[in-house]
Amino acid sequence: MQNEQGIFEIEIVRKDGTLVPVEVNAHLFYLQGKPVVLAITRDITERKRTETAIREAHQRLVEILEFLPDPVFVLDTEGRVTAWNRAMEELTGTKMEDVIGKGDFAYSVAFYHQKRPCLADYILNRDETILLRYNNPSIDGDRVTADVQTLHPVTKSRIWLWIKAAPIYGLDAGITGVIETLRDISDRKIMELEIRKQNAIFEAVSRAASDILQSAAFEDAALRTIGLIGEATSVGRVILLEKASQLSAHLIKSELEWNAKTGIAGRTRSPISMILKNEKERSVIEEAFISEKAIYNLVKDLRGDDRRIFETDGVKSLLLVPIKTSNGTWGVVGFLETRFERIWSRKEISALEIGSSLIGSALMRFEAGENLEKSEKQFRTLAQNIPGIVFRVSLAGSDMEFYNDHLESVTGYSAKELASGQISSLIPLIFPDDKQRVVHAKKESIKTGEPYEIEYRIIDKYGKIRIMSERGRPVADETGLIVSIDGIIQEIE
Repeated sequence: MQNEQGIFEIEIVRKDGTLVPVEVNAHLFYLQGKPVVLAITRDITERKRTETAIREAHQRLVEILEFLPDPVFVLDTEGRVTAWNRAMEELTGTKMEDVIGKGDFAYSVAFYHQKRPCLADYILNRDETILLRYNNPSIDGDRVTADVQTLHPVTKSRIWLWIKAAPIYGLDAGITGVIETLRDISDRKIMELEIRKQNAIFEAVSRAASDILQSAAFEDAALRTIGLIGEATSVGRVILLEKASQLSAHLIKSELEWNAKTGIAGRTRSPISMILKNEKERSVIEEAFISEKAIYNLVKDLRGDDRRIFETDGVKSLLLVPIKTSNGTWGVVGFLETRFERIWSRKEISALEIGSSLIGSALMRFEAGENLEKSEKQFRTLAQNIPGIVFRVSLAGSDMEFYNDHLESVTGYSAKELASGQISSLIPLIFPDDKQRVVHAKKESIKTGEPYEIEYRIIDKYGKIRIMSERGRPVADETGLIVSIDGIIQEIE
């Protein structure tokens, strides 16, 4: 006996005229040489309703996906694409009709440029190695999220994608597919990166500020500062250019440089320092001096000598930030990128402008210190030629500081002896009958802030009585508090 079988679906008409879908399972066999058909029919109305409901649900899902702003695709349990919305077409440049129904990782080629499992495949297979391809994977129940950096399928620029994959359940609670949603988070990631870069610069500036307070010379402080900022920005080179005087034919008076390759900062004289002033074709460095604003350029966009000099020096892009002091623009700090055409964000430039201000403040601080030291030397030279004892008394400790060498010739005591603690001030030398009057005059001067003038007698080291004339004035700090007395004591012959 030979058997043949066939399964098919038909609709039959009931007695009441309604159509009923049935599945027919027919068997053909031979009995005593005659063909016999045994047919078994099964009412599949509920199954058809379920299939229709699933198709309608899928169609509604596809229609909903079309209106979503985020790129979305759906896979069935075999990994074939069943939905590919318009946003996905725009992201990948791949049309829906070119990918629907396809498996073999066709969907991943659209945005990863290679056949590889996607996050949706993890839902289907629970293969932990798939998660290793992503950043920050997070599993929440039956859903998984992650982010990844890749090349934009259309523009070929770097983009960051946030991805979420979740199962789709059928009416029987079984998984019928998986939906994966992608979101371009490049702007957020770029902002986070900019904030990290800005914070790194702020941290470097803060460290530099601390170093400046401990530095004995401006050049040491400046070299340390450009080194710290250079490391924080990961730029190829940082240069500090001091503007030359108006009489000089050159633009640059001096140049300090930090180099990322060597990690060394020091004084140099590169071709940049040799740029001459040119009224017809002003250098980009001179533009920074004049504009007093940060200037950014790609070297290929520069003109004439600027382009030739920077290209020869291996520079691809540059950012120049002016250094300002109370006297105007002192120079610029330049950030030279030698590896690629770097684009600086507004946040980075703002942070670097703060770094430039720190250098300017340090410069003014050291210049003030140098001027003070110079003024001090000039004053002491002048004091040496004054016929009398020039002094300052600090009210904090009643210590007396002498600015010339006439103390010993008048009193017999050296400044060292007075400072050694044998005699803390001239008060013990004053004749006993005059001492109270002198102390009162000085206290009144401190109280009123007015100068004083008084005559009194002293007993010198050798017991001789000398008549002295003292004129002094109280000195206040920036808050108005009297902190010392400056004066001169002369002997009346």
